[in-house]
Amino acid sequence: MFTLRTQLGNANKGPRPAWARYIVIHHWGDPAAHRNVKPAAIASFLNRPGGNSSAHAVVGPWEVIQICPWQRIAWHAPGGNAYGIGLELKPFDSQTPKEEVDAIFETTAWLIAYLWHVCPGLDRKLRWHKQFYNTACPAEWIARISDLEKRAAEYYPKIDPNNPTATKPLTERKEPPKMICFQYPDGRCVKTDGIFYNYIGDPAHLQALMNAGVPLISATPDQVEAWYLPAPNGLETVPGRVKDLKDMATDFPGMSDSLKRTSVLAKIQATMGIPARQA
Repeated sequence: MFTLRTQLGNANKGPRPAWARYIVIHHWGDPAAHRNVKPAAIASFLNRPGGNSSAHAVVGPWEVIQICPWQRIAWHAPGGNAYGIGLELKPFDSQTPKEEVDAIFETTAWLIAYLWHVCPGLDRKLRWHKQFYNTACPAEWIARISDLEKRAAEYYPKIDPNNPTATKPLTERKEPPKMICFQYPDGRCVKTDGIFYNYIGDPAHLQALMNAGVPLISATPDQVEAWYLPAPNGLETVPGRVKDLKDMATDFPGMSDSLKRTSVLAKIQATMGIPARQA
């Protein structure tokens, strides 16, 4: 269904100081001027020697061209280059066929889910060019950011990082994972089943968990440890009040506002596809 290929060049790239932390969405430019432009042409332009812009990948209908290694910097968003992975999407407007827009949307969501697998610690909240620089980019795609996040969360458990284009149909639903891994800003990782949590000291162990479908979510120590603090009313800790990981990942009746604010519920729910529970 999807085509992923590389067209790497040496222009407009540099070493990254640490792992990327987020994905930045762009578009190629004016839809009318780019209606018949192919991704390969944009990739060649961004790879041009002496150019002043680049990206990590170019996205068209069912096609992705990676033009910069994920672990290196590409010049795509002033202020967001050091920790951002830049994706250039084909632009659209009211004249663009719906099936083409849908194809670009699905391809982008798939790519985002793939990047969540291969780049540990990426935030599940997407950024876009306009947040870093005074520009209209990515124009119409801004209104689709939230939908892209949700769709990528659906693709995530269906992707094998070692064979990413062999994506299983989205109609195949799996049970929520029995474990979640959290990555702290300093790079340390912990795993939790909702009752206990332990640090992961071996990168190979973390990769094995991710390969098995365990999601990796960015969080702070305070957010994770909030689950292990006594409730404001003096009752037992959160693990003592929940039955399983799904229970932990939902707004259970009576949850305090302070706990909601300090937890990572939204990230967990988006990753696991679990709606918030009604009190």
